[in-house]
Amino acid sequence: DNCCEVDALSMEYVTLTLSNLAAARQHASTLADAKSLVVQRLVAATSSRTVGIKRAASLALYSVSTSECSHSSLVEAEAPAALFALCGNQDGDCRRLATMAIANLSANPSTRLTRGGGLQVVIRLLGDEDRTCRD
Repeated sequence: DNCCEVDALSMEYVTLTLSNLAAARQHASTLADAKSLVVQRLVAATSSRTVGIKRAASLALYSVSTSECSHSSLVEAEAPAALFALCGNQDGDCRRLATMAIANLSANPSTRLTRGGGLQVVIRLLGDEDRTCRD
């Protein structure tokens, strides 16, 4: 998979572009299609060592999660595990965006995140010093 390697700044811009596209609801379900590589790449980007890439991936996953029709695809692509990990990130923006995406997925009865550590993550966030992660 080395053919697609890009520098950190380019990857950050690519991820931000995907986030901007996902913000337009008509694109969210297309981007979230589990058969495409988009969500899988976003999930992979959440484990980057570069904070800007993590933030951009968090924003993109949140944007995709705003469309209920994309929820199943996000769960199939294992986005919840990445979101749970982001909730423990030192960066407040990553935590906040991941929390918002988890809230969106949890609002849908078919993708409610009660397994895989979701409840424990949310309980831990109740003590977060960043009020926007708690509220």
